[in-house]
Amino acid sequence: FLMEFVQKLFHDLRNSRTASGSVDEGKDILICVVTPATQQSWVGKGMTRGDGIVAQEWHPCLEAHKQAVHSMGSHVQWRTVAGSPATTAHIAFEHFHTLFPAGKGRHLDMVISGPNKGRNTGGSFSLASGTLGAALEAAMKAKSMYSHLPVFGVSFGLAVWDKWDAQQVADACACACRVLATLAAKWPVSNCAATAVVDVYSVNIPLSLSNPSDPCVYTAPANVPVSYPSLYSLTPSSPSSLASPTDLPPLSSPSPPSTSSVAKAAAAAAVSPEQVDQKCQESAKVTDKPTKVTEMAGGEEGQEWTFTFKLVKLQSMVETPGSDSWCVTNGYVAVSPYLCRFAHPSGAFENCSSDTASHIYPLWEPAVSALTMF
Repeated sequence: FLMEFVQKLFHDLRNSRTASGSVDEGKDILICVVTPATQQSWVGKGMTRGDGIVAQEWHPCLEAHKQAVHSMGSHVQWRTVAGSPATTAHIAFEHFHTLFPAGKGRHLDMVISGPNKGRNTGGSFSLASGTLGAALEAAMKAKSMYSHLPVFGVSFGLAVWDKWDAQQVADACACACRVLATLAAKWPVSNCAATAVVDVYSVNIPLSLSNPSDPCVYTAPANVPVSYPSLYSLTPSSPSSLASPTDLPPLSSPSPPSTSSVAKAAAAAAVSPEQVDQKCQESAKVTDKPTKVTEMAGGEEGQEWTFTFKLVKLQSMVETPGSDSWCVTNGYVAVSPYLCRFAHPSGAFENCSSDTASHIYPLWEPAVSALTMF
């Protein structure tokens, strides 16, 4: 959906400039598109670590995409980053002018993550969403770098997985552009759906909407106390159960070097025993490099699991009337305000005594009245 959405966004911006009598007629429009280089669904707000996170210019392969890119010209810049969605957003913010030299001397007016293929509603799916992960990362960077920057996560809800037509996509893109323009014009919002400053709006648009003017409502995530159904299935060739590792030797900590061995090593290296002991401790430290386990101890083959999530499984989930999930299912465009923070339960500390000056809530009464920090 990305190409269709960018095309619609570009044409709407250009038409609005022309209609307003702008002298440049949209010649100063610049849309900077940066996406993960590979499929990154279900990764949440995970950040990519390590070396070799390559960013490069994107060139379309499909003929229709080539024509679309050519029609928009230099007004739309395309980049890919070999990282997670949140990593992509982070690099785009911190190194915007390095990624997009054409943007030098400019500032960002809006950040849009998406559109995602599939809804991002409810607490379970929203926490797992790479689209919302990128939006949250962008919003956190925006709070430290901008005083006013609208950030959105956009998702198109599917009635049937991988089934839609061109008109449905066009209508959803038109609806998205209209909703984002409305929200951005009055950012930040304080209303019945959001009593604090909004960091991110999650906009879920049903792809089955009949026209771009379908009802749009403020709503909250469906935080029902259930998760999504099982996402993984055991492959047929895998063992149905894993044997208990009865033959494994007991775990034991490595013995420290003896005093005599340290002394001999010190004499051979012409250094003090303290220095040798320090080197022994440093060499014994465990690194944080990930280890890939390919087989069980003793040569036993491990189990293999496959991601098998299907849209039909959504039918088994509870939908609270008025929630974002319920609204999308019933044909509404759902707009959910988010803050970039974790929330603790209401009244979690009501029965706890506290030091009003430091806002410390002891789990139990301390033996001494003074709080000593070591």
